[in-house]
Amino acid sequence: MNSVIFTAEIVLVWLSSLFNGTGLGHVYHTNNITNAALVGLSAIFLLRHRRVSVQKDTFYTFCATMCIFVFSGLLHKKGLGGAEYLCCFLLIYVFSQIDVRERAMRLSGLAVLALGTMILTIYDYGTQLSGWNENSIAMIGLFSYILFAASFYDLRSRWSKSLILLSGGFIFWLIAPTDSRSCMIALVVTILLALTAKPCPRVLQSRGWTMFLLIIPLLVALITVVLSLSNIAPKMDIWSRRVFEKPIFNGRDRLWLAGFRSFLHHPFFGSGRINANNWHNTAVACLTSFGMVGYAFWLRCLYLPLKKGSLYLSDSIVTGCMAAFLLMNAQQSFELGMFSSSPNLLIYLPLGLLLGRIRYLEEKRDEIHHSNF
Repeated sequence: MNSVIFTAEIVLVWLSSLFNGTGLGHVYHTNNITNAALVGLSAIFLLRHRRVSVQKDTFYTFCATMCIFVFSGLLHKKGLGGAEYLCCFLLIYVFSQIDVRERAMRLSGLAVLALGTMILTIYDYGTQLSGWNENSIAMIGLFSYILFAASFYDLRSRWSKSLILLSGGFIFWLIAPTDSRSCMIALVVTILLALTAKPCPRVLQSRGWTMFLLIIPLLVALITVVLSLSNIAPKMDIWSRRVFEKPIFNGRDRLWLAGFRSFLHHPFFGSGRINANNWHNTAVACLTSFGMVGYAFWLRCLYLPLKKGSLYLSDSIVTGCMAAFLLMNAQQSFELGMFSSSPNLLIYLPLGLLLGRIRYLEEKRDEIHHSNF
């Protein structure tokens, strides 16, 4: 029964992520419903434990980040624009308080894969989702598959590898009609990592590599802007049009250049306004909204759960959740779901699952320790 309840909670997060960034989300106020549910669940856990059962540095960093976001909005008279991110932190907290067991993870992984397959099939072959943003649909399908792969990640099991490969090929076939290059590339990388990533734990153990992977969206934006202004840009554009039938930068180079210029006007605390433009890059969006101070604290919020996870990489679920989040983060070099006025909660979910799994492993270890005395 616990596995069914756990899966239902994951499915609710999936549905929230599907609707929050769409017209249906605005009509039915799903964003407000999600926020209210997360606040309510957090209050229940706090009342049950009568303490904030997370590490102090994580709690203080989350609080400091929220204060900076809110301060930036008030500084520029933009209101409490940064308060939307409270729901992301609450999501991480709520799932960190749940015992994440293997059976529950695999059941929820199958559920989100089925949902992702369904939504992609409807978009490709039906008319119910006509007019929806194709990149948003592709992202939902991609994130569904990544969560599935994380739940079945096990390099020792041929059955898991076969399931990940076959389902990955099918999802790629469904995502291809959306023409989302970033999602297709991220999907291929996910499949390769899930099948062959023996070096993956070694990379995740390195705090330097972890931070490097977190700032990939910033590096992608900077390198793209530099390349677009160089002499090789026309040759790259010709190659991209021949292979993908699209220009190489697709206007994002000019968009990100404008974003960096906007950042330079308010370098420390940003403009205080989320999603003034769809920057198609989480780093550019955060820097323009909350400046280098907000970006630094936001990165630390993401880094601390990964830092704790690096101590438990012998567990396949911990490794899978860390890899899942970092893959989603890298894909957000080209899209805007992680940092927007209606954040995609699926991206933050692996961090909560990661902490919940560690909590379960620690409690299990303590039980064994006490039973020996």
